[in-house]
This record gives sequence, C-alpha cells and structure tokens, in this order.
Amino acid sequence: MKKSIIIAIIILIAKTGFSKDYIGAIEEGMGGASIGISALNGSLFSNPALYAFNYIYTVELLGFLQNSPSGYGARCSIIDTASSPVGGGLAFSYQEEEKGPVKMDFVFNLAKSYRFIAGGMNFKYHMLRKTKSDDAFLMDFGLGFKLFKEYLYIGAVGENIVQNGLRDEEVKRGIGGGIGGNLIGRILWDFDYIRREEDNVYRGGIEFLFFKGTLGIRGGFSKDEETGKKFGAGISIYGPKIMLNYSFSMVLDEPKTQSHILSFIFVPIR
Repeated sequence: MKKSIIIAIIILIAKTGFSKDYIGAIEEGMGGASIGISALNGSLFSNPALYAFNYIYTVELLGFLQNSPSGYGARCSIIDTASSPVGGGLAFSYQEEEKGPVKMDFVFNLAKSYRFIAGGMNFKYHMLRKTKSDDAFLMDFGLGFKLFKEYLYIGAVGENIVQNGLRDEEVKRGIGGGIGGNLIGRILWDFDYIRREEDNVYRGGIEFLFFKGTLGIRGGFSKDEETGKKFGAGISIYGPKIMLNYSFSMVLDEPKTQSHILSFIFVPIR
C-alpha cells in the first residue's frame, strides 16, 4: 500500500481539547484511548463536557505518515472563550484520498463548568463531496465530574447520529461512560465504553511520567466492530511551553495498517 503524508494544523484557543476528532497525535498514540487525562481533557474520550475544566492556549503542528492510499488533508479549529466561562468553538477538517471521495467535517462545541461538574455538547456535520450517501449529522451530549483535586474523573455521554445528512434521517443512538485519573501525579489512566445500536466501543490507556513529568511513555487499545482491535503507543517530551510527540498505532487484525505521527505543540499561555 502506498504511504500518505497528512500535515494538520490545529489551533486550540482557551480550552485543552476540542472534539474527539481533534485531540490529535496523543489520541492516536493511545490507539483510540482518551489519554486526554494528561492534558486535563477528562476521562471520557467523546465527552464534550470535560473540555470545560481547563483553560489553555495551544498551537499544534502534526505530521501524519501512514500506510494507506495516497491522499492529503488538513484540519484546523478555533475556540475563543478567553473572556467567557463558557467554552465554545468551530472546527473544519478536509481530507482527500487518491481516486476516493473528499471528506469534510464541520464541528461546533459548547462546554460549561461549575466547580467540579461540567456539561457540554458537540455538533458535527460530516459530508462527502463526491457522494452524499454517507453524510451524517452527529450530536454528543456529555456530563462530567472532576473529583479529588483532578485525581479522578468520571463522565457519561449520549450520542445521536443521523445518517445520510439531514435528508433520510436514519437515526442511530448511543450512550457511554468513562473513568480515569492521575495517580500520585505520575501515572495517568482511563477506560471508556460506548454502547451503540450496532457497534460497542471500548477504549483504555495508561501513561507514565518520568523526570518530574518531562517525559511521558504511554500505551493503549481500542476495540469496536467496525475497525476491530487497535493498539497504540507513544512517547512525549513535555517542556514549559512546548511538547514533542511521536505516536504509533496498528490494527491488530491487519498488521500492515499502521500509523506514525510526529507532532510539535506550542503552548504560549497556560
């Protein structure tokens, strides 16, 4: 299979994390697990509520190298909540494969936190330029809790997916939950489960921090009926204002389906 290189630029203003499709290289390195814990996103991979707990400005540059048909793409998002306690933002992604459809996603997010509890929602419209059969409208509703000074997160999420855009309205629903935490400030872990009508999703991961949190080594897994079992691993170097990351993931049933991601993250304000 031919290799493709995808370069993505993600700009996150005010909140760490944005949508489950925009977490970036760390998520891929976990094989689909949330490890948003390390960035204080919360324990549930697709829970939009938990993005409200942490204020952060980041600029992330990602380089994707994977075994797949040739193609290219870009992703970007802008969230502006510096002057508001409510997290909100817009995002857009674009990807085109060789002799394949053009995939585009539009995402809108809102999240609000009060002390140790947060609520939020994502609205996403996925469309194909060459065919409309797979267009979909997605809504995620989440509720999350931050307990014991950020050492434990729990959350619940509900999904509502409308296939074929807003035309045929073939609705699929799902509900899930997750738990994760930070042990002694050096071990970050989480496990998530989402139950859907035709596909149940499991995700889990753990990251170990060394040298006062400047070096992180992680591993994770995911399982669902659509893609099968997936394993991921990664390593990151955390600095005062930057982060360097390398991630690897592989579908266990198809060893040739591998993904390698290099990323550089700049954090001007925290």
